[in-house]
Amino acid sequence: MFWKITGCVAILSGIILSQEAAAAVFSEDLIDNGKFESGFTFWNGTNVNDSNLDDQYPIDGDFVTLGQYSQTQAISQTVVVPNNAGLITLSFWYRLYTSDTTANDTFTITFTKSDTGEVLLSDTMPASDGAVTDWEEYTLDASAIRGETVIVTLAVKNDASLFTFVDVDTIRLKAQSYGELVGTVVGASGTKLRNAEVTIRTPKNKKIWTGETNKKGKFMATLLPGKSGKYKITIKKSGETFTGRAKIAWAKQTKKTFTIPNV
Repeated sequence: MFWKITGCVAILSGIILSQEAAAAVFSEDLIDNGKFESGFTFWNGTNVNDSNLDDQYPIDGDFVTLGQYSQTQAISQTVVVPNNAGLITLSFWYRLYTSDTTANDTFTITFTKSDTGEVLLSDTMPASDGAVTDWEEYTLDASAIRGETVIVTLAVKNDASLFTFVDVDTIRLKAQSYGELVGTVVGASGTKLRNAEVTIRTPKNKKIWTGETNKKGKFMATLLPGKSGKYKITIKKSGETFTGRAKIAWAKQTKKTFTIPNV
């Protein structure tokens, strides 16, 4: 028997559930053929063809070049985003070449709902920001698209004047589940302690989960955001209070035993 949370609006509380019903952690790339090793398979294109692909000095696989005078060149792919993902991150490597010193030429990343076309998330790099001639990694927190079926589009728009083009390689849309903490609470002699009160706080001391251990001295806290610092774990039993720490990472289950020395 384990414990799980019953909600995520404020403080999460524990109830009993079976081990089989415990939430699974996961990390997956939602983009297919993000290295263009299979050409434009899985991708839809606007004003592009195989001549936009190149295999000379990529980050990995092949890369695509977007940009042409007086038009927009774009690639897009439809993805289904899990509604139980905790962290969603778009990343790719790019090089941007430009002679434009205005904001007329742009490189835009857009997420739109596949059914309505509503823009859920967008980011634009104007050519006026300057050239990037060495491969540079781009990342974007895309948690706003959680639970949606979206079209992710990368587009380069050029006017009829100065020229801008962008090389793009290794596109990923990583969806990661929340972290989990499976704890066992024991006394000084190693006896597993049931009905111990457990409270979990973030590194900034915000309370996010409460529960109790089951008859085997175990608790399971789910839907925990990954943090760079350690979570504070407070356990109360038989009038004694114990405080410990645990590192929680996205898409990982952490197992730890907490010992209350005076019980």
